[in-house]
Amino acid sequence: MFSEIGFHENLKETISRNHNGDWQFSDQFRLTIPHHYTLKHINNYLGVSLTTLGALMLNDTSSTTHQIRIMQEEALVLQRQSESDRRTYYPFLSDSGKQLFQHASRSHDANSQDVFPNRHTEVEAPFRALVVITNSLERELKQED
Repeated sequence: MFSEIGFHENLKETISRNHNGDWQFSDQFRLTIPHHYTLKHINNYLGVSLTTLGALMLNDTSSTTHQIRIMQEEALVLQRQSESDRRTYYPFLSDSGKQLFQHASRSHDANSQDVFPNRHTEVEAPFRALVVITNSLERELKQED
């Protein structure tokens, strides 16, 4: 029988098993896992607002702002002022941020493939279902923004 709680628990268990590889990956690139995903979302959603970025990261806006400030100090992220609202700034990747993200992303993808070797047919259907859920959540986020 399907249960949202059971689904959530199984998803968390799968993620936690993959997490060990993520920590090894983060040590290799001196990049925390939240910072990796921050770079990823900024790269994938050009002009993303801090509110939407926070929602994608499952953070509140103040935590997201704090992460962005740290990454600015590390010269990975820059902020661009909105042309329509001078009070609003949007994060974007610096050249060094883009370069680090590209290298780290390739390594992360390789690690993710190693977690599920020879399981293509087993993970394909759940993957497609997760894509539908993710797309639905992203549409909801865009409507809120």
